[in-house]
Amino acid sequence: MNLSGSQFKRLERVVIFDLDGTLIDSSAGILSSLEHAFSANGVSPTDVLSNFMIGPPVCEIVESLSPGIDAATKNSVIEYFKRRYDSSGYLQSVPYDGIDQMLTQLLDSGTCLAIVTNKRERPTKLIVNRLGWNNYFSNIYCPDSVQPSSPCKAALIKQLLRDAEVHPLRCVYIGDRMEDWHSARVNGIRFGWAKWGYSNQMPDFDDDSFILTAPDKKMILAAIENPPRL
Repeated sequence: MNLSGSQFKRLERVVIFDLDGTLIDSSAGILSSLEHAFSANGVSPTDVLSNFMIGPPVCEIVESLSPGIDAATKNSVIEYFKRRYDSSGYLQSVPYDGIDQMLTQLLDSGTCLAIVTNKRERPTKLIVNRLGWNNYFSNIYCPDSVQPSSPCKAALIKQLLRDAEVHPLRCVYIGDRMEDWHSARVNGIRFGWAKWGYSNQMPDFDDDSFILTAPDKKMILAAIENPPRL
């Protein structure tokens, strides 16, 4: 379900979350599905599979781990990954400690929650349904859930704001990669860094972005009350 602009405005505050590495630890299912896909196609990744590579769309991950393979083989690896992940890999996704409590507290405070992710729509909705989060998130934006499709999180956030008629200063975006920070920044949204996520970087932000060492409803809501200086 997607809320209309008038419904969003009644809630006044919107917190947008990345998914992988922010709300859920999906690494086991993603890495095992990648390993299966490469092996089934006789392709040896050029690097060790690790959490640090999780975040970009699967096509970018496959390209980075197998530069130079032909297009047909690359597409086959991607399709093998999708079939494995959508059938069993997604089942290995688990919320980080404190996430369920934080989401409940945000909802109880009258805050609207949304997801903007690089993950495809099918596994995203499978995971949300399995975790019992269907009533938590009013809007979910994935690369293939919009027309035309868009692999760019900044564009997805822009469309969410436009569709729901939400003012950027009443939103924050929580994520764990520099792509997430950039996507928030270009849309005029304050950004919260999920320190528990997959990035191996420790950012030195030059704006009003903030660092969450653990899921924290109070810090997130306080950020909405203090607009970013971009």
